[in-house]
Amino acid sequence: MAMLPIISTTREMSIVGGATLSSWPAADRIIYCPIRIREDCTVKRVFWANGSSVSGNLNLGLYDSAGTKLWETGSTAQSGANQAQFVDIADQSVDAGLYYIALQCSATPSIPRMTGSLWEILGLGVLQENAGSFALPATATFAKLANAYLPAFGLDLRGAP
Repeated sequence: MAMLPIISTTREMSIVGGATLSSWPAADRIIYCPIRIREDCTVKRVFWANGSSVSGNLNLGLYDSAGTKLWETGSTAQSGANQAQFVDIADQSVDAGLYYIALQCSATPSIPRMTGSLWEILGLGVLQENAGSFALPATATFAKLANAYLPAFGLDLRGAP
């Protein structure tokens, strides 16, 4: 079985249709999106979609199913309106299994998000954490999602073209 080159909220969570621009729900909030990686792979870079207003910094990380942080990009300035922003990382080997991709934003810029009701997105297992500061914690404190908000972000297994 060949692995998809990109693992993202838009592919894994395809039951939620369409996308719309919306402000990040709260500065420093972390959104945790569960993903199932079907075979061992290497993540070469990560990405998120930027909206029409870019501000603040973002940090994307990967957590295991128990909520332990495996790695993160570190604070990255949001750059490039209305386009995907890719961030190169040191190659990260990931075994098949269940994980959470975490995305945190220090401000409240517009970010494309998947549309759907809060109940649909909760049913997909999306969680949040109100961190209180801009840093991904070593251990996630998962909480029920408060807003119908699932940003478009993910992992790139191909690397730069």
